[in-house]
Amino acid sequence: MDNSAPPLPRHPLLLHGPFVRFLYVRVAASIAWQMQAVAVGWQMYALTGSSFQLGLVGLVQFVPAIALFLPTGHAADRVRGMASFHPIASRNVTVKDAES
Repeated sequence: MDNSAPPLPRHPLLLHGPFVRFLYVRVAASIAWQMQAVAVGWQMYALTGSSFQLGLVGLVQFVPAIALFLPTGHAADRVRGMASFHPIASRNVTVKDAES
């Protein structure tokens, strides 16, 4: 008699419908973001013919992410919970704090 449990699926999250839809949208948004970056660079090069200005466009697209990476990480660590980053949730937290 075999008392072993049936094997678990290798990737159980892929059986969860909302997660699969989220994953599809996330991948599609990432592809769209990359397509937009290529299109902007392509247009800049077509308009100017300058590889230097094309490099500046790439720099302008890249720098904000790097410049804000450390401050936002620090703020996320310091602020009480992630609710403060959502405007409606932070307003509710402020109202609750004021009432007590």
